[in-house]
Amino acid sequence: MTKGARVTAMVVGSLVVLAIACVVLVKLDIRCLPAPLYPPDMPGDRSNPKLVAMFNEQIDGLERGELDADWFPGIIPEAAANARTWFGEVREFVTHCRYGASNKFNWFMYDLTLAGGQVFADQTASTDRCSDEYQTAMRVTFDAGRVVDVKTDGSELERPLDSAQAAVARTLKALIRRDMDARPGRYFKPAPVGPTPAEQWAQ
Repeated sequence: MTKGARVTAMVVGSLVVLAIACVVLVKLDIRCLPAPLYPPDMPGDRSNPKLVAMFNEQIDGLERGELDADWFPGIIPEAAANARTWFGEVREFVTHCRYGASNKFNWFMYDLTLAGGQVFADQTASTDRCSDEYQTAMRVTFDAGRVVDVKTDGSELERPLDSAQAAVARTLKALIRRDMDARPGRYFKPAPVGPTPAEQWAQ
């Protein structure tokens, strides 16, 4: 066999091995390429009425969580009511991972559509690690401040209810945080005004 033929045979053999390896990886659902090359799972088209009830139950109980003005001194008493008003400005909230493969930068993300039609895509909900294997992407539809539909791919039915409750809480927290950042006066007491540098030096 000539040198050229040997090189050709080696190249062909390498390609065959690579092709077989790719088929095996696909069959085993093993993702070895960089995470950004894999798109995240998005919500399916299966409505889950129990998730709708979970959302509305947590919306009704906002005063008993992080918006409890009696427990958190910096929160104003109107914070929970203002959050519900904010929900009335929301049309749709879609949760998903940043990537479709495991990665330490695979954060929880969301796409927000307001009732007025404005769209905010790929917003960061949390820098906790997200995984399509353990978290279900949700398409949450609001009407007049209430959740009226939640669509998923049905994978949440394979996990305990506690997992769904945590996902609902995380989703509402991300939605409230967005309004908190934009309009903090609707949630927090004004920060005390300290002395100016000139007043500090004069003391």
